[in-house]
Amino acid sequence: MPSTEEITAKALFALLHELNQIDNPLPARAAYGRVKERYPELEDEWTRSGRGGATAEEMLRYETNSLVKCGWLYRGTEGWEITSAGKTALRKYPEPGPFGAAKMAEYRNWEQQQTNFWEAERLTGAIPEGRWAAADDVAGIAKVTPARLTALLEADRPDGWRRVLSKEGHVPNTETRTHGDWLNSLRSEGLDNINGLVEAGKRLKAVDLAQLIHTTAEGQRAWLVTTDVDGRNLMGLWQSEGFCSLRAERLPPLPPGVSRDIVHAAVEDGYSSFTYSERSQRTTEFFAFLSQMREGDLIVASDVDTAYHFGRITGPPLFLASPGGLSNLRRTVEWITMEPIDLMDLPDSVTSRITSYAVVDLTECLMDLRALVGDGPKPESFALPDVTEELAEELLLPHDWLQECVELLRERPQLIFDGPPGTGKTYLAKKLASHLTGDRSQQNTMVVQFHPGYAYEDFFEGYRPGDDGSGSLSLVKRDGPLRLMVTAANRQPEQVFVLVIDEINRCELSRVFGELLVLLDYPREPVRLLYSPEESFTLPKNLHIIATMNSTDRSTVPLDAAMRRRFWFKEMHPSQEPVKGLLRRWLIREELALEGADLLDKLNDAIAQRDFKIGPSFLMRRIFHDSEGSLERAWTTQIIPALREIHVMDGVDPAERYSLRALRSTRS
Repeated sequence: MPSTEEITAKALFALLHELNQIDNPLPARAAYGRVKERYPELEDEWTRSGRGGATAEEMLRYETNSLVKCGWLYRGTEGWEITSAGKTALRKYPEPGPFGAAKMAEYRNWEQQQTNFWEAERLTGAIPEGRWAAADDVAGIAKVTPARLTALLEADRPDGWRRVLSKEGHVPNTETRTHGDWLNSLRSEGLDNINGLVEAGKRLKAVDLAQLIHTTAEGQRAWLVTTDVDGRNLMGLWQSEGFCSLRAERLPPLPPGVSRDIVHAAVEDGYSSFTYSERSQRTTEFFAFLSQMREGDLIVASDVDTAYHFGRITGPPLFLASPGGLSNLRRTVEWITMEPIDLMDLPDSVTSRITSYAVVDLTECLMDLRALVGDGPKPESFALPDVTEELAEELLLPHDWLQECVELLRERPQLIFDGPPGTGKTYLAKKLASHLTGDRSQQNTMVVQFHPGYAYEDFFEGYRPGDDGSGSLSLVKRDGPLRLMVTAANRQPEQVFVLVIDEINRCELSRVFGELLVLLDYPREPVRLLYSPEESFTLPKNLHIIATMNSTDRSTVPLDAAMRRRFWFKEMHPSQEPVKGLLRRWLIREELALEGADLLDKLNDAIAQRDFKIGPSFLMRRIFHDSEGSLERAWTTQIIPALREIHVMDGVDPAERYSLRALRSTRS
């Protein structure tokens, strides 16, 4: 006797199969009849299962709720129909058992994230007519996956659901029978398409889209408002008369709390001569000022000389006459009596959000901002720990030399260990990073290795092939190691983060860093990003870069003077301390014979070219010292091959000149 779960799975499986056979919606009663034809034992098995007083038909009607939340079924006024995701599910799970298990997993996913999905649908319903949004952006704001979102929207069909497309402007669920109706519906709103591609100019940017779900947010918020209007600094006027303002001379008087749709329409009418980008920016700014700001919100006013003043909103928006319309849209403000704060002294969480917009939502930085004005506890700050004696003993390096590395990072958070191969640069970089990040080393340290093909798109952000939510491959913007580390460091400003770059000179650094190069000199001065031009970007104070550089390999790219001045350099060379005596110290600690250290000293004395001297790491393995002939093996397989490049042109055989026999016969 099958369980009720098995019966339900077989019935729903049969339902989707029947709906998949037809092109039109099927009324619920007719759908149940076709399910019984495909699954004739349904009613008998359901009755014998003893599942309460519900009939098999009532069970089926109720369980279709779960199919809707899976994104597999749409229940409309004309009947039921399978969705694009439902068709995919049938192909992926061709038997009732796996189908039922997958359905339960998808439904549990919806249950666990239902708050996020409701938020996504609310945001979808707020997209204005005649505009569209990318599923990636909506999903990112609501913190759900794009594929699940587009499936749910086709199944639930909230207001505005057809306005959520792939980021290129395609209908995301290409298998739906409503594909043609979908495009026609968009066309009726003024969203034309060419070969199914909706015009990109009417896409809402993520920064504008994010506003749509914050209109009913409770609690204090924070805002950045610029004082610069057409080159005039209004800060003195704002402080003397107790207000902040926007220039809105072409905007008709609108009530507080007005919808974004109405603001958009007013901007389209009054600012029709402006570019699309300018109109979109003004819509965002006016809507924030009119409907999202509230009494009690914290205001940060950016002065043109990079000084920042603080205040609190005390009244609703007002339209008042002003000379030239420079400040006709106002809110009263109680300015806080305190010295202005310089840009360089603002929290990283704030500077990373500064944009060219006249109004910027800083609510995510509220705790940091409240601490600045004395309304909250001062946030903890990070601190690089001093080097311990235990670390120095473990690394067999002088304590003072290691401590200097830490002191340099405190002054400027970029350090390069430079030297020939085998000097322990990478090992030291990782160990130092682990010490600096403490018990968070696994989470707060990342290691990357540069190579000749490495680029900005690999290191910071760029477009890579991925799933756009429609089941087909497309280019999706992905974060690289630096972007990921910056995000993590901004979220935890009290912790130390370290990015280790191995072989930093194996690629063209200007191509890898791009516009970020200036941040190595001025980490607190925002730059515009190549693939996110609407975003202002800075490097957080608690992110440190420790790199290694091979000074010998001729395949590497020399660092130019501009790049060199952005890093501290600590040389690690076999002919000078602390590297010179490292092998001998290690052999003593491991209680091994010292002949290897003596031979390495003789070898480096015999090598004329400084950059080709051999580092101790080649011989810092017990296997090369604990048996007869093991040192010979290390010499022939590790050291001699590394020396062949010296004598490529002179006919000298390194295996003969630098053999153990030759070195042993040399007097110390």
